[in-house]
Amino acid sequence: ACYHDVCSFFTKIGDIEMALHFEGKALLIKTANYGIYSVKTVETQINVAILYRLLRQYQKALSELQKVYNIYIKLYGKHSLEVATTNVSIGYTYKSMNYLLMAEKAYKESYRVRCEILGEGHRKTNEVRKLLDEVVSKKVDNMTYNKNVYGIQDSGYGGGIESMYGSSFPPPGTHNNATTGTGGSGTDKSGSNSSTNGGQYKVNQLMKAIGAVGDRTQAAHLVVTWYMMRCG
Repeated sequence: ACYHDVCSFFTKIGDIEMALHFEGKALLIKTANYGIYSVKTVETQINVAILYRLLRQYQKALSELQKVYNIYIKLYGKHSLEVATTNVSIGYTYKSMNYLLMAEKAYKESYRVRCEILGEGHRKTNEVRKLLDEVVSKKVDNMTYNKNVYGIQDSGYGGGIESMYGSSFPPPGTHNNATTGTGGSGTDKSGSNSSTNGGQYKVNQLMKAIGAVGDRTQAAHLVVTWYMMRCG
């Protein structure tokens, strides 16, 4: 709780990097104490994802949200309000990256579940409907602009994302050029570098990746490994 309180302080004064540092430590402690499938741990992981998004480190935000998504499916099932809320966060992150088709997909999933459970007139259903309408409107505007100016049909993503990934969300580490916070290096939380070929890394590349990841993720990775060993 102490680290979370410090995180809240730095968030209020606008120092998001320091806020992320302390919320990351809170995540490490909660993972060790409660495990990765604890609601307390997941709530902190959501905070970490939001802080990454505020820093425009979208790949890392999506990586954290994908973990939350998978954990909620395991805890509550895919057609749950918890998963629907996570889809809203995923959709908002994709919208921030201007990946409109993926944002639309996430919002639609959330809207469908909330309609089924809460009803069409519920405040939270209306909330995601408004977000969905905004994305669809922006996508139509982009398509119209591209058609009028360039004479081309725009998919809303700029690369035919649905043909690339089908019905699944693209892996968070795929969009290297969208992560402004890491300088487009393609380095993700596992310390890998997506710009390398064949999965082979040089020593200086690994050291650079480790430095970019930081101590929080390395420690959290050790905790997860420890839990997996204990669970057999």
